[in-house]
Amino acid sequence: MCPISIALLVATTPVAPPPIAEIGAQFVTETAATDVACSQTAERTICYGLDAQGALIAGTYASGAFTPYGGAATAGAPSAAAATASFGPGIQLVGTDIQPGVYRATVEDGMIPLCTWQRLSGLSGESDDIITIDLASDAGAQVVVEIEPDDVAFDSSGCSDWAPV
Repeated sequence: MCPISIALLVATTPVAPPPIAEIGAQFVTETAATDVACSQTAERTICYGLDAQGALIAGTYASGAFTPYGGAATAGAPSAAAATASFGPGIQLVGTDIQPGVYRATVEDGMIPLCTWQRLSGLSGESDDIITIDLASDAGAQVVVEIEPDDVAFDSSGCSDWAPV
């Protein structure tokens, strides 16, 4: 008698996060925040709102739970660590991912060199959230931006890492 080997292959499908409205409702439940807004990118979902004292609270959603960003921080409060670290492209929360200050980046070389950036007062995705938007298209050109303490977020694409000036 010959031994028979049977292999069982199980295909798993990645589980998509719930709709953003459900994530926002969960953020309200977990934090008791009001005026909550959430924004989704391919990398993460970010939600923010106001606590009972009016302080900004924010966190990222992953694996069914929120991870708060270093506790509550009062919106618009200046940071002692202003502009001390470089950061890359994508959405960055001011006061959490990055600090207010003046930063410089370079337009990356490519088929279509284009560095775009925007300072944001919110993350709803509405044009009303844009404080300032700009772009540069000369490969190697330097761009400079001042991120203010009142900004909620900063978003960029096609730029090198942003370094403090």
